Order: sequence, then structure tokens, then C-alpha cells
Amino acid sequence: MLSVDTHNHLKKYGKGISLLLVDDDVISLELYRNLLLEYFPSVDIATDGIEAFEKWSKKPVSNRYSIIITDILMPRLDGFGLIEKIRESSFGQRFIVLTSIDDLNEMREIINLGIDGILQKPFERSKFLEVAYRVSSNVYKEQLLVARTTQLAMASMDKIRLKTSIKQESESAAREPKIQKNKMPPDSFLVKKYAVRTSIAHEELGDFLNEASYLDLDKMDVFQDKMIACEVELCKTSNFASTTKTKQTIMLVAYELREFAEALNLFGKFPVAANAATNLVVYLENLDASFLDETKKRDLMIDLLLLLLQDINAWIVAVFVEQIVRDIHYFDASFANSCLGIEMVFGADGKDNGDDLNNFLELF
Repeated sequence: MLSVDTHNHLKKYGKGISLLLVDDDVISLELYRNLLLEYFPSVDIATDGIEAFEKWSKKPVSNRYSIIITDILMPRLDGFGLIEKIRESSFGQRFIVLTSIDDLNEMREIINLGIDGILQKPFERSKFLEVAYRVSSNVYKEQLLVARTTQLAMASMDKIRLKTSIKQESESAAREPKIQKNKMPPDSFLVKKYAVRTSIAHEELGDFLNEASYLDLDKMDVFQDKMIACEVELCKTSNFASTTKTKQTIMLVAYELREFAEALNLFGKFPVAANAATNLVVYLENLDASFLDETKKRDLMIDLLLLLLQDINAWIVAVFVEQIVRDIHYFDASFANSCLGIEMVFGADGKDNGDDLNNFLELF
């Protein structure tokens, strides 16, 4: 049975989340849809992968489904094919998989698709909603972070007088000295973010791989396991709820992010992402320990770092493992903005950022 807290939170999360439900069993499709409509106002349905992909493709990029819940075994185009087709153009799409497969190797194949949740049929109503709740919670927090970052950027925009062109503003931001602890001007976030959005390069994956050193490529492969290990530690820390343990885990994340930035610098192709990671490392290393004493702040920091690591892992898989992207720089701006967003939400040194942070926390 679903707990009262989970029920209430799912009601809140579901308001801004759209779903696409895919299953060739029409009866199951209607049962699942009716169950989800109690929490999610927008639930579209499809009976196979081709119909689902057509519906997904027709959606504007800015308004695509938050979560796709799909069966695996379907006619015309199965769940594997659907996920692969969507991954070709949108690696960040979230999936929950429903399957009756019990073969261990095939289950591994499903998990390796990079899905967000899996349910083995038959499953109980409460189990279905618990998985939907967990994935929706991540989507909801991502939406809040994007909204908050945008809000802060717009507020800062009024304070900045752009007297030069976009190119000149980007160059000015690149020359700005590194910000020290407790000396973070509010406008600097926007300047850096503005530069990120206007100076991203474009390069075909094939050209990049042909030029890159095999040794450098091998180093990136190692980071997939490292990022997963950090994600596991963050998940453990979330349950452990200890200030000391949290600080230790954040330092572990900072260490791996520094290594990640150094690995990026070896290629000479990702200065934006490398610089963002380095700045975030400095911020995390200087984080005021007393900040972690408050459970809500501590949990939010863990959640945001977890999402950041998941994005890094997804990028490594897309570029270096599966090699399924066209432009190697698709990740740069969103990653840099996520790093900046963490600093913007919590303030210059992790100390109380006044009403801004408190209002943000009340949403969780």
C-alpha cells in the first residue's frame, strides 16, 4: 500500500509532468492509464514502439514527455527499438520499463539501456506507483533547478548593461578572474552563464574520435565506473543522514570531478565543461560544514550532485561507449549551467542564502 506521504508527494510532482504509456496489451494499457491519471493530468498512450515514436517526435523539443513508460515485448517496434531510436536524438529522455522477461542476460541488456526504473510483470499497484514516484521526484527537482536558475539569471539581467555584442560579452566573461570564497558577485553567474550559451563549439563525433589519442579515450572509459561509484555513495549518504558522512562523500565527488576536469583538458576540446567542473570542485571543497547540519539543505545538495553525476555518466556512454551522438558538445552548456546552478541555489560558500534558498527548499 502506498504511504500517505508518497501519495501526497506524487500528487504534487505529477502536476507538471507529462507521460507517454506504451503497451500492446490494450486492457493493461487502460488499467495503467487510469491509475496514473489519478496523479498525472497528462497521460498519452501508444500500442507499439512506432506509434510511440511518432507521438514523441511530433512533440516540440521544449514540451516532450517527461517520462516514457514502455513495455519491452511489442509488435512492429519493441521497447528496445523505441529507446534506441529516441536515444539517437535525446539522450536525456527518462524511461520506466515494464517487462515479463526473467532471463538474467536480457535483464542486464535492459538495464544497460540507461533506464530510470524497471518493473517486472506482474506487479502490484503500489510498486508501480512507487517507481513512478521515484522517477517523478527526480524530474520535479530538475524542473525546479532549471526554473530557479532561470529566475536568478533574469533577476541579474536587470543589473547588467550589455554595451557590447554577444561575442564581446563572452570574451569578457572568459577573462574574468576566478571567484574566491565569500567574494562571489551576484552578476558573475549570469556573465559566465551567458558566455557558456554563446561560445559552445560544434564538432562531429567521427572527427573527434579520429583525432583523439587512444590513451585519452581509455581514461574516459574509467570515469563511467567512477561516476557510478560516486552515485552509489551519494545514495547511501542520503539514507545515512550524517553530516560527517555527507561531507566525506562530497569530498569524494569533488575529487572525481577534479579528475574528470583534468581528463577533459587532455582533449583540448571541452574548456567550458572542464572549467565548470573545476569551479564546482573549488566551491565544494570550501563548503561550510555547518551548512550540512540542516537535513533539507543536505538532502537537496545530495540530490543535485546525484543528477549531475548521472548527466556525466550519460554523456560518457553516449560519446565514448555507444558513440551515438552527432555533436560532441551537446553536453557542454547544460553541464556548465548545472554546475553554476548548484552554486546559485546555495550561495557563495554554502552558507544560508537568505530567502532565496529557503523558498526553494520549501518546494521539496
